[in-house]
Amino acid sequence: MYYKARDAALSNGGPFHVAAYTRSCKGLIGVNDENRRTSHFRKRYPNSDLTYHEIHAEVDLILRLKEVPDHIHVVRFVKGGRPTMAKPCIHCQNFLRLKGVKRVKYTNWQGEWEWLTL
Repeated sequence: MYYKARDAALSNGGPFHVAAYTRSCKGLIGVNDENRRTSHFRKRYPNSDLTYHEIHAEVDLILRLKEVPDHIHVVRFVKGGRPTMAKPCIHCQNFLRLKGVKRVKYTNWQGEWEWLTL
């Protein structure tokens, strides 16, 4: 699943290469998507006052699932495919907690896995 998530994240066409998955979902992966928007997830364009809204990978994954798992994995990749910081933002943490996710495994700045208890 990790390599499938990496391929999905790197092919999303944006500067943010993030994927979320759970091993129990049989291949379903959530990615950041500028074409699907949510009001809380606002980002600012570099060197500009303009902002845009996009759905975050964690939210995308949960909205696609029929049953919400008790834990998920979130990983962010730089262009070369190396994992980097992917800790869910506070809005995603609240959303995941509300939906029943109890733990998130995410990559830190060094690309190593860490656990977050919600």
